[in-house]
Amino acid sequence: MLTKHIKIKQLNTINKKSTSNSDYLLVERDIEFKLNDATYFFSAITQFTEFLVQGTAYLKHNLTTKVTLETVTPHQFLTTLSDTDLELSKLPLDSIELQPTQLVDWVRKFKQNQPLYRQTGATESVGVLLDNGDVFTIECIAFETAFTKLIGALLKKTISFYPVLFVSHRINAQTAKLINQLNPSLIICQSAITDHALDIFLKANQTVYGFCRKNKFNRYSNFHL
Repeated sequence: MLTKHIKIKQLNTINKKSTSNSDYLLVERDIEFKLNDATYFFSAITQFTEFLVQGTAYLKHNLTTKVTLETVTPHQFLTTLSDTDLELSKLPLDSIELQPTQLVDWVRKFKQNQPLYRQTGATESVGVLLDNGDVFTIECIAFETAFTKLIGALLKKTISFYPVLFVSHRINAQTAKLINQLNPSLIICQSAITDHALDIFLKANQTVYGFCRKNKFNRYSNFHL
């Protein structure tokens, strides 16, 4: 269960009338597991827990070994490292021609792949561009868990992708450092970018877009491309 249906009261402050209605809440759960003698705790939605674990193995331990899960309780998991080695399969960026209209279309697809946000307003999303022009997207409660699940999915599902990363919410310095563990060439954000985050991307010579909404966007770097 990813959402919970609840009854609410809505108050109109102009006519002072109160009405009964219904709403959806995002279901948040604690998740606990161990990797290499380290214990990890996350607050997340339970969807794609196996990707969360696989992504944690990569981001925290630089492991590309396939991880399997055994459920102990609904919130606790045992992990086992298999003999199968995985890898991130990046496609060459120079095989696509970047045009403003393409970028707008990609962002539109990215937004369409955020059903939990449209229903609850309580998720953050990340995505990557696929070779067929679609945007593979993961939603979760926070950027960290969404991004970690994305890394795990790319590894575990052997997804080939262009180094183009989509982010739904604000990017700050902490977020930027996490993003660069994937080392995308293009970062496309629906919202704002802080100055420190932009400095991090500029040092890596990455192309950065922000406030990508409807038919407009801001470009912050590599204006000559």
